[in-house]
Amino acid sequence: MVLSGDRDGRCVMWDLAKGGIPKTSVQGHRGHCTAARAFLSERSGVFITGGQDGLVKVWDVRTKGDPVAVVEAHLTDAGVGAVGDIECSDAYIVTAGADRSLCVIDPRTFGKLGNLRHHRDFVYSLHVNNGLSFSGAGDGALVVHDLSTGFVPVFVLCP
Repeated sequence: MVLSGDRDGRCVMWDLAKGGIPKTSVQGHRGHCTAARAFLSERSGVFITGGQDGLVKVWDVRTKGDPVAVVEAHLTDAGVGAVGDIECSDAYIVTAGADRSLCVIDPRTFGKLGNLRHHRDFVYSLHVNNGLSFSGAGDGALVVHDLSTGFVPVFVLCP
């Protein structure tokens, strides 16, 4: 399966084994679909999208239409930050946003665990490995969080 999203907010899961036929197509977000990730674990057929609307949505190809979960990941009092990236592990789903934060989501319940607000600029890059999140922002800063010990950064490198 391959996942794509477009500027109209539509999200499509493609079945490459069947010649690239769309398996699921949903109207996912208001504005652009800015991030998409298949949930690769025991949950085959589950995919996660993020949009310009600041929402993270979880979809299951076995259900039709509505998302199985919606998380207000990058909405603040100051406005909306588009979701720029999504990383999944067995322990965490982490999203990076234009609101200068990372959002940590529980992959079992799809409940929001919290936002990590240690960047001074838009978060453009994200990687999660062995319980650590590595995020880079537009100002060149690198922030590393140990997700298992809370929301305090392990270290911050700023140019």
